[in-house]
Amino acid sequence: MAIDFLILIGRNKWSCFLINLEISRMLPVTAIQQSTSTLSNREAEQKIASINHNGRQLQLLTPEQASTPSLLYKNQQASETATSDLVSKLILKTGFSTLQYQDVDKSKLFSLVNNIWAKAHSNYTKQTHIRFQHLQELEKAARSSDILVLMDNEKQKIAGCIQRHYNYDGNQAYFGLLCIDEEYRGKKLADKLIERVEADALQKGCTKMYILVVKCAERLISYYNKKGYEPTGKEISRDPEWLKQVKDECKDSVAFVEMRKDLRQSI
Repeated sequence: MAIDFLILIGRNKWSCFLINLEISRMLPVTAIQQSTSTLSNREAEQKIASINHNGRQLQLLTPEQASTPSLLYKNQQASETATSDLVSKLILKTGFSTLQYQDVDKSKLFSLVNNIWAKAHSNYTKQTHIRFQHLQELEKAARSSDILVLMDNEKQKIAGCIQRHYNYDGNQAYFGLLCIDEEYRGKKLADKLIERVEADALQKGCTKMYILVVKCAERLISYYNKKGYEPTGKEISRDPEWLKQVKDECKDSVAFVEMRKDLRQSI
């Protein structure tokens, strides 16, 4: 990311240009503002003008005033602050935000999770399997843990989510229910959610993170292994009632494999 904020004032006109704006992958954002007014030479030399950029007052200096160190430093501070504000607003508009469960549309999150869950289990279940039968079940899960939701700010669309538990086992943490909408895959958003929950867990004093992965999901196990997670050797059998909807040839491979990562390695 490179941003140059250039303030120029001519003898007879004032102009403010925001140039060389490069945000991430060249986002199509126009961020050029101009303000001009005609002044006499004397006024241009003596007066410090003030313009409003994104709600913040900036001081514009004449070339003569810019040669004064104290004024130049003051103006540089103002331009840097305004640039920071602009970047924050652009990121807010064109990037992603992590929101709490209570701040999003519950029905849309319910649909997203169940659609992804059904596709993920379709290879070994006899019929469509969804994670939550009713919205109340999702509500219950949110009360017993913490669900973070990734929101596309520009489209105002849920891009994914992750569920996390603290004190999963003593001072340990656990995450699950990691879902990314198909439209947003390939953007490493899952990595960002995992990094977020790991950082938050460390901040809360947790030293290890646990996850449960279906035994036959070899690609997923490999993915987590590359991120520092190792199998603990513990397998958790599935509920006998749930196994009834699993294809016979898959019944021995749908147990959960427990994996663990030492979060102190990330420091």
